[in-house]
Amino acid sequence: MSAFVRNVASVNSKNGKPKFQECGKVFLLDPNRVRPFPDQIRKRFRGIPELAQSIKAVGQTTPIKVRLLEDGGDFDAELVDGERRLRACLSISRHVKAIVDDDITSVEIQYEHCVAANFGKQDHDPIEIADAVSRFRAQGKTIEEIADLFGKSITWVSQYLSLKKLAPAVQQMLVPQEASVEDAANSNGSGLGRDRLSLPFSIGLLLVRLAQDVQVNVANKIMGDKMSATGARRLVLSTLRDTDVGTKRRFRPIEEWRSLEKLAAQTKERFGVFLDMQMGEFAQVIKATTPANRGAVEEALRNLAAEIAQLADSVKAIKK
Repeated sequence: MSAFVRNVASVNSKNGKPKFQECGKVFLLDPNRVRPFPDQIRKRFRGIPELAQSIKAVGQTTPIKVRLLEDGGDFDAELVDGERRLRACLSISRHVKAIVDDDITSVEIQYEHCVAANFGKQDHDPIEIADAVSRFRAQGKTIEEIADLFGKSITWVSQYLSLKKLAPAVQQMLVPQEASVEDAANSNGSGLGRDRLSLPFSIGLLLVRLAQDVQVNVANKIMGDKMSATGARRLVLSTLRDTDVGTKRRFRPIEEWRSLEKLAAQTKERFGVFLDMQMGEFAQVIKATTPANRGAVEEALRNLAAEIAQLADSVKAIKK
């Protein structure tokens, strides 16, 4: 018996007024005898093999939640929360840890618990993951062992580990900042709970190859100008080409060609939405904004047309 359990027993036995109350018990159940909840809000379940891989490595860290069935036939319990964990345990023929919730007395209450369990969860930001991966490496774990623990690939682990090469200021830019009350109010409620702009993960991976002082300068420009991910990538790649690091970049011509091919198709398709409009419909779109905005868009389109024409000429000029 642990010191904590002995202390709880002692406190509870002295005055009859429990300081700690038992709240649910964890049982090991046969996953084949746990019936999925037919009204489960989540209909699609991804990452089951990866989750099973993680459970194999460190065990099931979070129990599922069930309600017991008095007359369930082939089933002893019905799921409330944790179908991914249940499916993962089924896939590796492993008993599943489960908490029995006696407060669920109807399907309506069960559905409420199911919805509440699937929403309001906070994802881990890139630096939290990078810190965890780095800590495991410092403990002597191999990349393969860490990959098994997270249920991810070796490449995934290596990518997050590389983020520790970023300057501390740039690492902080990868951490989403929760929107303030004022931000939410200004968005008419649509921004409630959304995070403010943060540096994209893919851009962080590119910045790793630059010196830390250059990382900070480039990242500050990206954040200050509120660049799109595409614009930020273009800036970082341009900076890489202007440095010795750029010459070490792994260049895959066929991948770059596919990107260009995809860009041409997507650009044609997206511009086609506006080109297919009747003049009256298009005029309503244009009149929806200010003359200043129209002028800015017109100039941007003309510049874009010139760049596209230049790119087309470059494609034509390359001889076999």
